Amino acid sequence: MSNLLEQSSEVLAYAKLDKRHALLIPYRDEFGILREYEMDFIIKTHDKNYLVETKSDKDLYEQTVLLKAKAAHSWCLSASRVSSIEDITKPSNWEYLVLSEARRGCGGGSGDSGDSGGTFSTFRGNPLLTILKYFKLK
Repeated sequence: MSNLLEQSSEVLAYAKLDKRHALLIPYRDEFGILREYEMDFIIKTHDKNYLVETKSDKDLYEQTVLLKAKAAHSWCLSASRVSSIEDITKPSNWEYLVLSEARRGCGGGSGDSGDSGGTFSTFRGNPLLTILKYFKLK
């Protein structure tokens, strides 16, 4: 994933987030307990910001993953409605994406796996925004 982002002229900035960041999205787990969700990547392009979560195929449909996705999607909708400060040019639209192993073309593991073929090979030569639209949460 990082290699793809580094090579894209459409990406203005990105970060693989770790536990030391302040962007936490509140959600309620399957027991109703309030928790904080930390996504894996944030990507900034000319017209949009993306919150990106990477998941193994086996974890993709777990209830917790779906609850986090719902909360992150709602957060993005709310953040997209916030007015920009005058004289600051930045994308104001936010979108949430979940990438699975199969869609990332990885052979296993989780997180920031490299591009070992699969789906990303299909997209080589295409703009990053084409790839991100393919992975859009439906």
